[in-house]
Amino acid sequence: MLIHHRGARLVAFLALSLLLASCQAARRGPRPDDAASIRHKLAQRVPRLAEDPAPAIVAHQVNDLLSAPLGEATALRLALALNPDVREGYARLGVARHELMQAGLLSNPTLHANAKLFSAGPEIEFGLTKPLLDLLFVRHRTSIAAAERQVVEADVTANLVELLFAIRRRMIQIQAARAVVALQESGVDAADTTSDLFAKLQEAGNILDQARTSGAIAASRAQLTLSAAKATEAEHRESLRRLLGLPATAPPIVLAEELPTGLPKPPDAGVVGRDAQRSSLDHAMMRAAALAAQRGRTLAGMRKQTWLREGGAVGKREGESGAWGFGPEIGIEIPIFDTGSAEFGRASAAYRRACAMAEATRLDVLSAARRFSARAGVAHERERHMREEYLPLRKRFVADLVGRYNDMQIGAFAVLEAKIMELGAQREYVETLRDAWLAYADINELRAGHLNRDRLEATDLPEESDHPTLTGGGH
Repeated sequence: MLIHHRGARLVAFLALSLLLASCQAARRGPRPDDAASIRHKLAQRVPRLAEDPAPAIVAHQVNDLLSAPLGEATALRLALALNPDVREGYARLGVARHELMQAGLLSNPTLHANAKLFSAGPEIEFGLTKPLLDLLFVRHRTSIAAAERQVVEADVTANLVELLFAIRRRMIQIQAARAVVALQESGVDAADTTSDLFAKLQEAGNILDQARTSGAIAASRAQLTLSAAKATEAEHRESLRRLLGLPATAPPIVLAEELPTGLPKPPDAGVVGRDAQRSSLDHAMMRAAALAAQRGRTLAGMRKQTWLREGGAVGKREGESGAWGFGPEIGIEIPIFDTGSAEFGRASAAYRRACAMAEATRLDVLSAARRFSARAGVAHERERHMREEYLPLRKRFVADLVGRYNDMQIGAFAVLEAKIMELGAQREYVETLRDAWLAYADINELRAGHLNRDRLEATDLPEESDHPTLTGGGH
């Protein structure tokens, strides 16, 4: 009877220990507000969000916000509140958080029982077992899940930084496209004036039909170019609507600002590199992945050396005497087919791969810092040269032609042609200014922590538009 009571107490003690361990593990999972945490980090990386990092925007406020000219800060808040890709990122964080909680939980114990019927009476056996690897490896498993959650958090934050700077680029492109449309409308007016003059002079017999046809071609071509410019602006506007996550019923977007002309001095490449390396979310993601792989390799090594798999307690009732017996129970794996070497080798290779990717990402960030800085410097110098030298020369050339025209030295056609070419130069300047601001956006995005690999390829510098030669002369 004493053995019977001791065995029962042993079974009860083991069962209670397993239950308490499981309950304690269930309380380990962190429960942060993922959205608020990410928005706070974004506000530190994207200055325009610092004023109001929590976008308290609901559906009925969208039309009110879009009824006024849209500024960048409001656009970013709209995107964080409405874009479904943002919600997908928060959901991924929730998945990672619950996977971390799951990693800290012990598996449930298993209660098994069987009965054997004999002539002397039934033999009954039952037991309560628990995988011992859970008790041994729960901390390692939790640390791996925590590192994997860091990977997801860095990835989600990087995606949001990319979204916010994509919005900034679209706004720059819309501003530039709108300026190009305005210039092209002036070009259409000039071409129409040219065509009308050619028609009147041809009717008066002062020019040939070829000259009139040339003027008509110029006017038609200017109209086609205007249509293309309007289509480009419409494309950028639609892209911005998608980035903001606006519903179909939202009113058209009206931007608050024109394309600014005062470019700041390009930052030093070394400063950009240090800032980018310090804040790089891509590198942080790779480092966290390497940490998870390192801990996975450690866990694989421990599993390889641990053959004890299950432990628990068992009770049995003999059929003939009806006496009960209690005692411990263990399960040992016999490593005949799978010794764990393959899993350990895979984990080791995964760790080496993750370390190599982290180093490659670090080099990519530094290379991008140099590339973006050099590109911004070229764009800055090109914009200055066009603004201070090239455009004034174009205007002086037109003014000189107007003076010669007034002195009856040249015809009106040369003046009109020069004016159209001046409008082309102004369009070239707008495109140069646009590319300069886009280059600055690339630098700021990199310093905010995201390496936009789609922006690594150098964009072609804008070329001067090809203008038709208007034939004819005289007054």
